[in-house]
Amino acid sequence: MAAADKKLFDSMPKMWLTEKTTITTAADKVTVVQPISRVIDGVYADSGNLYRDIPAATTTTAGIMTAADKVRLDTGVAEDI
Repeated sequence: MAAADKKLFDSMPKMWLTEKTTITTAADKVTVVQPISRVIDGVYADSGNLYRDIPAATTTTAGIMTAADKVRLDTGVAEDI
């Protein structure tokens, strides 16, 4: 391997996110699953999944809008304004 190629390879991230993201929803959260590859023995290889949960929003923290929140928004806004 030429020195320039080695420098380029060494500059690449040790973890790589792939494009096959899966998003699942539940009543209280959204889960994002991102397959990842890591450098193993000098090459990228599948190495599992990265899981991230986004919880429902509360009055004090940001988060997702739940179906129940949407119903309250659609049916209660006129009385709250």
